[in-house]
Amino acid sequence: MDISNAFDKTLRKYGISGAWLSRQTGLTPSMISNFRNGKRVYTDTLQKLLIAIPVEAREYFYSLLEGRHLRPNLEVLVENLSSDDLHDLFDLIADRVVRRSKVAKVEDEIKVA
Repeated sequence: MDISNAFDKTLRKYGISGAWLSRQTGLTPSMISNFRNGKRVYTDTLQKLLIAIPVEAREYFYSLLEGRHLRPNLEVLVENLSSDDLHDLFDLIADRVVRRSKVAKVEDEIKVA
């Protein structure tokens, strides 16, 4: 995927408007629009654009350029959870496991019948 398409797709995915990006970077809306539509930009312009967008959007953009989609690193996410949030996460996982086992049990009973 070329850089302009990757950038446009990223902005669309994360709901980032050209007007918002223009306010954040000081670049004109037409410069941003032109880049989204395939015109080249200078590296310092691209740097301003990338710094302005959220980290998740930037990582997604890079993944498009590399031909892959990044999956959030679960280890990093878990490491940054507070103790309360980690406890809640364990509860949610346990609830999901219980629900799945109940569904599997019902499916097995249906197959037997």
